Amino acid sequence: LALRNLRVLHFNADRLRELELVDNDGVLEPITTCQLPSFEDLHLHAAISVLPESFLSLLPGLKRLSLHQADDLLSLPPALPSLLPSLSFLRISRCSQLTTIPDSIGLLTSLTECELDECYDLQPFPSGFYLLPRLKCLLIDACPLFHSLPTELGRLTSLRRLIVRNSCNFRALPDSFANLSNLECLEITACADIQAFPPINRSHLTALTHLHLSAIPEHANLPEFLSQLPGLKVLHLHHCTGMQLLPDPITSLSSLHSLHLASLRLTFLPQDISLLSLLQALEISSCNHLSSLPAELPPSLTRLAISECSLLSFIPPSASSLTSLRSLSLCRCSGLEQVPPSLTNLPSLTSVELEGCPAFRG
Repeated sequence: LALRNLRVLHFNADRLRELELVDNDGVLEPITTCQLPSFEDLHLHAAISVLPESFLSLLPGLKRLSLHQADDLLSLPPALPSLLPSLSFLRISRCSQLTTIPDSIGLLTSLTECELDECYDLQPFPSGFYLLPRLKCLLIDACPLFHSLPTELGRLTSLRRLIVRNSCNFRALPDSFANLSNLECLEITACADIQAFPPINRSHLTALTHLHLSAIPEHANLPEFLSQLPGLKVLHLHHCTGMQLLPDPITSLSSLHSLHLASLRLTFLPQDISLLSLLQALEISSCNHLSSLPAELPPSLTRLAISECSLLSFIPPSASSLTSLRSLSLCRCSGLEQVPPSLTNLPSLTSVELEGCPAFRG
């Protein structure tokens, strides 16, 4: 429903499961006087100042609550856990005046996902938040007052995905981060003020398989951190302009299936990358200091994509032995002069893209 002056709505509520309210001039009143036990999904896009308990009390089965552009909302009701005992998803987006979340949020025992997006005045979570027993996904995007995550982060032992984006003041993960034994995916992007990754060893973070890092500064001990992640399968490193080296030895990433490198200051890739026997995808873009590839590439590769690497002049002859390669893309590499003559005739190759390589003579 998108009714600008909505005050009262009459409907048959027996089977209602989802409702979206948009721009109701700051007034949110109960739309029915009876409980809606089957109601599961509520999206509020409205300049409300209060989220009335009288309204929430009608929704005991609510599972998903999304608050978007509630510009006048100052707080959440402390009684939220008792009003919405089944709540499993909470998203708060662009609520510009919301400054705090009540400590009682830790009593939302069914909560599995929490997303904060562009809440510029929101203070970090209260300590009660880190008592959530079932939280699996936490996203913090463009919340500049989150300078770090506290030691209590390590209590979220059910956490599987942790995402911190566009938080220019974010400086650190706590040492207790190493205790997140079920963490599968970590994404930290556009957090240019991060100081360092916490110390870990190869017995920590054994469930971590996906890592996405972008705009991480040079001093953040990134190669050392990566070398302690033997279970990592997918690694994206983008716009880490100070990064000149990958972990040494690269074979410390023995489970790696997919490696994506973009806008790094790498001058070379480690020679022992050929020993990554599970690596299937290697994608390199905008690494303008990269002048050569290793003499041997992993024989398990099914995709090789290189673009906008202006100093790269040749593809090694061993690439003609990549019998599992299905996709080859060489684009806008202005210095590329040669590739092995038989590279485009590999038996498994089904996709070839050669574009914007004017000096190509292979």
